[in-house]
Amino acid sequence: MNAENAYYCPALDAHAVVEDGSLNAVFARNMPLLRAVLAALAASENVETPTVIGFTPRPEDVDACVREPWDGGDDYRLYGRGRVLEEIAANRLCFPALSHA
Repeated sequence: MNAENAYYCPALDAHAVVEDGSLNAVFARNMPLLRAVLAALAASENVETPTVIGFTPRPEDVDACVREPWDGGDDYRLYGRGRVLEEIAANRLCFPALSHA
């Protein structure tokens, strides 16, 4: 990520990180609904409208998303012990895109 991928939306008082069509993070003191963030980004002339989110949505934002199974792309690995992998799958969690090394 670089500064060219970070955007500020004054109406929502929120910062967003958008890269290659993916909304990778939203930072705000009072987190707006995902639909509001996506609408603000779509209205901006300087931002490619994101079609993917790179993080697990909050429960109130789940209806704004469609879940797609991992396709094996990027060949990254996840290591865990015990039931943690089952819990990740059951709760439909993903590791934020910004946390990938």
